[in-house]
Amino acid sequence: MFIFRAKRYLEELEKFCPDILAVCQHALSDTVGDKNFINVKQDAFACCPDELIDYAVMEKPRILL
Repeated sequence: MFIFRAKRYLEELEKFCPDILAVCQHALSDTVGDKNFINVKQDAFACCPDELIDYAVMEKPRILL
């Protein structure tokens, strides 16, 4: 289980997986929604690389200051 702020996760995606972030941003730019849901079109999101969050972002080495 992971707990993090969305902004921080997006920063990490930008750093380590810009391809995944780009596909997600593109998929969200072409959404249909109402007040309770955002419906991402399947063909837009299907282009996302198939990579687990563990390997894509969370297990990357970090330098702590």
